[in-house]
Amino acid sequence: MSNTHSVHGYLTPEQAKRAVMLCWKAGVTPNLVGGVGLGKSSIINELHESVKSKGVGFYKVNSQVIMPEDIGGYGVPNKESGRMEYYMPSYLPFDSDERCIIFPDELDRGTPEVQNVFTQLILDKQVHGHKLSPNSMFVTAMNGESDVHTTPLSKALTNRLCHLHLTSNCEGWEASYKGWLKATGNPESLAAFVSGNTATETFEDTALLTPRSAVMANDVYEASETCKFNTKDIIDPCIAGLVGWRHLQSFKSTIVEKAVKVTLAEILKGTQFGRLTLEQQLDAVKKIKAGAFQSAKKIKVQEWALDNLSPENCEAVRAILKGKK
Repeated sequence: MSNTHSVHGYLTPEQAKRAVMLCWKAGVTPNLVGGVGLGKSSIINELHESVKSKGVGFYKVNSQVIMPEDIGGYGVPNKESGRMEYYMPSYLPFDSDERCIIFPDELDRGTPEVQNVFTQLILDKQVHGHKLSPNSMFVTAMNGESDVHTTPLSKALTNRLCHLHLTSNCEGWEASYKGWLKATGNPESLAAFVSGNTATETFEDTALLTPRSAVMANDVYEASETCKFNTKDIIDPCIAGLVGWRHLQSFKSTIVEKAVKVTLAEILKGTQFGRLTLEQQLDAVKKIKAGAFQSAKKIKVQEWALDNLSPENCEAVRAILKGKK
């Protein structure tokens, strides 16, 4: 089914950095989509600079100036074995275990044949019997419909990526850009100038809901629960970038329902509520109050919870159960 919905969750450069890191943590390939000159490549370059001292390599490939053989290898007949042998490029980490970032830039300016090779590399990390480093992380960037002479991605490639959209017109962009200008020694006044004089850009939602993308979205959601950086303002664009904005709310409802069932099972098995954080305890009791648990068990769960909650939460919980919050 085609998706004609518009994107309505754009990211600032600072948010995009965190979104990329969240995708990497979840084992998902992020794809930065935005107009010309927004700094997509700079975002990735800066992320690499932040980990370069830890020995993380960086492989940038400009998709618009290569042929499929340049990344998939050149086949040469071996007369002795009668088989074709493939010689792989030195500018990609084939047959190694190097920790590195692989960055196919201008992805939608590559030919369909080039995109097809990336489709296989991104999912399987191997081609023609040669494997990319298992410690490599992909991130891609493209202009999408904001520019001409681009080649739309196939559904197969689209479904392997988390599409993160950037625009200079979203909330917080001017402040984020101003911070970057200051850090790079440029006049901060340029932020207001650019923000007030650039055209509004919008993008169509190209993410596809499939069994694969649903699992990837769940991986992102679970990874967000253990991140050491803030994910609250980026989790929705990351999930929508995989399953589509029109499916975001139903996906979140499914995940919340799963979390409630797990919480109920934990409670009824006798797991101490005190082992949960205060925030998790309150969240569970709010779900009880909202009727998320079966009514036949609600009273039992409420009474058990009040007996086992951490002391710091008792008053707050009593207020919730009495309907004051």
